[in-house]
Amino acid sequence: MTYVLGLDIGYSNLKTARGRSGEGPITTIVPSGAAPEERLPHGIQVSDQGRQIHVENEPWRVGLGHGRFDLWQRSLHGNYTETKTYRALFYGALLECGEKKIDRLVTGLPVKQWIDARNRTNLATSLTGSHLLIPGKKVTVSKVDVIPQPLGAYLDMYWQQGSEANVLSEGRVLVIDPGFYSVDWVIIDGGALRQSASGSSLDAMSVLLHETSRLIAESHDGTVNIDRLEEALRTGRNRVFLFGTEIELTPYLVTASSTVGRQALEALQQSIRREMGSVDIVILAGGGAAVYKECVSEEFPKSKVLMNSDPELANARGFYYFGEM
Repeated sequence: MTYVLGLDIGYSNLKTARGRSGEGPITTIVPSGAAPEERLPHGIQVSDQGRQIHVENEPWRVGLGHGRFDLWQRSLHGNYTETKTYRALFYGALLECGEKKIDRLVTGLPVKQWIDARNRTNLATSLTGSHLLIPGKKVTVSKVDVIPQPLGAYLDMYWQQGSEANVLSEGRVLVIDPGFYSVDWVIIDGGALRQSASGSSLDAMSVLLHETSRLIAESHDGTVNIDRLEEALRTGRNRVFLFGTEIELTPYLVTASSTVGRQALEALQQSIRREMGSVDIVILAGGGAAVYKECVSEEFPKSKVLMNSDPELANARGFYYFGEM
């Protein structure tokens, strides 16, 4: 049977959905912190965490929180797929599979990058072929497909929502994917992607967390950096410590999302305004799905708003289902 890997390498988390076609995917999610091993702090027992891989013969450690490395700046720009960090996370995902051969790998790009065919081709070419992960461990990737990031969430919802299957396949569906670097969206009309009504905004979770940090500093005269905020949200904690006192994050996140979230939605509305017809269903996926849900519901009051289960894994699962098609 075909071995399929749905791969979602994000700026905040590395998500995979993998397995033999027809058996249903095994999913994993780990922080997307990656850096040379020499950047691990001394005196803290982190050397046995994450996974060791080699990038251009240099040992790296992947799968740790971004704040665990010393003197290392995370990649947060449009050329992410061309960085050593992305390559390291890709190798980490291949190692996690435990297979010598990946028959089909499916991954995604932010919509604005995917629209340029050169970006799709370059990424597919770089991921295809034989890859030496660590000395003595080589994995071959036979075929790579690169699709718009939010399309994964649509396919994931379609596979999960038996009661909504007809609307999802025949209606007008808006998929919104708030990630750490960008908020991406696509319109899928009658099962076909409308490229002219799809796009991206950089008013994403990184901007929202910066605003949250600013609001906390304004109220408490102290700083909580975005790495700590991101780690709290990733681990399901709705609080952080500041000067030894617990600070509840919800009110600050709500206030931040009411400004940053609406800026992203304004760009979205301008993108789809020229498209005729109302939206039947809005699907929310990605790491920022829960934070953006309230303002999305207010912006589309007559549409049914659905959020994928485990929304951070939605794209990876959808990529896997695409690979099974």
